[in-house]
Amino acid sequence: MMKEELKLVLLKLRPVLFFLIGLPLFSYGIWTVLPGKALDILIIDKTVPNKSYREHAGLFWTLNHLKYKKSSGDTYQIDQDYLGFFPSGQQDFGSVKDLRSHSPEEVRSLTKKNPT
Repeated sequence: MMKEELKLVLLKLRPVLFFLIGLPLFSYGIWTVLPGKALDILIIDKTVPNKSYREHAGLFWTLNHLKYKKSSGDTYQIDQDYLGFFPSGQQDFGSVKDLRSHSPEEVRSLTKKNPT
């Protein structure tokens, strides 16, 4: 008797379960199948006070959500794919990696548009 009641309740809950579980899984499946787009950008941010990188986390989330990838095919990494301040958490605070450490030829190659 109890099994039959459980079956009836589950049968009535099937549409709700579909919307709660099936629809998000279906949407995620479509997102994973869609191809990514190549976009080479240079992010310079010298306002990073700690290793949480929250100042530019939204930009990296947006790039990865919209499936923009580097020309190598890799996704953008919040703690690696930018130039600027890299906090160490030590007394020296950290280091700055910016365009001053690159030669003029390297800067031109970074800013040069890739034909697509």
